[in-house]
Amino acid sequence: MVADLRNLQNPMQDSVETALEAREIGGGADRRPLVDPFGRAISYLRVSVTDRCDFRCVYCMAENMSFLPKAEILTLEELDRLCSAFIARGVRKLRLTGGEPLVRRGIMTLVNSLSRHLRSGQLDELTVTTNGSQLEKYAGDLRAAGIRRINVSLDTLDAEKFRAITRWGSLDKVLAGIDVAQSAGLKIKINAVALKNVNEDEFPQLLEWAHGRGMDLTLIEVMPLGEIGEGALEQRGVGPDDRARGKDLQGELSGRRFRREMNFDGIEDGSQRNRRDRRPDFPGPAVPMSDRSI
Repeated sequence: MVADLRNLQNPMQDSVETALEAREIGGGADRRPLVDPFGRAISYLRVSVTDRCDFRCVYCMAENMSFLPKAEILTLEELDRLCSAFIARGVRKLRLTGGEPLVRRGIMTLVNSLSRHLRSGQLDELTVTTNGSQLEKYAGDLRAAGIRRINVSLDTLDAEKFRAITRWGSLDKVLAGIDVAQSAGLKIKINAVALKNVNEDEFPQLLEWAHGRGMDLTLIEVMPLGEIGEGALEQRGVGPDDRARGKDLQGELSGRRFRREMNFDGIEDGSQRNRRDRRPDFPGPAVPMSDRSI
């Protein structure tokens, strides 16, 4: 079971502070495993360390974003304390996200501190989801801190299309970062947001490129979240309403050899499971199009 903490609004921060005051790490701490309302143990936690990003992807942010005041963002010390509290309650896998986590000032201080839980055996995995823009700088340090695999968000291998999607991003810089990360020994999974009439024709090329370099690929349905700018997302993601297109892709790729079995039948099941309590048109985060990487 996954818990997802967005490091954003004060009500969440207030509840976190209350929980931490009641359950300090150390003597007298409450170390009962966390469970959800269905009785499932929560062992995987995603923590957003910043709302800021050096890209402005059209499906994610407006070009001129207004970010939260720094006073409303947890400090690195508070993030360490929060993560450690969850680890003490049974979380075994911790993922740092954003925004773009690697643009957070002092991020390696947090990563190096959290890595003590890997050495102690309390944490099985510490990982990061990144847009790849800072990997040239940080890949070696991430590997040295005990991180063994990362997710990289990459929607296209076309430089012009990449610039149009991210507004500010450089494809060459991201690809160079992936090179450095793989040379450092990091395993990589590529997350590609499926955009109708934008990159859906690239899926076979993305699969061949990713698998040819020993990387998995997950196609993600776009669901606009927050303020992204008027007209920025006229196209919807390739999701449950595009099962026919999914079948076409399945036929197109069926004659090709890939390292993993492809699961197009999971498109509807995967996205609907993540949205079981929402209206079909209700905005929310990007969700996987299937249960498995392809």
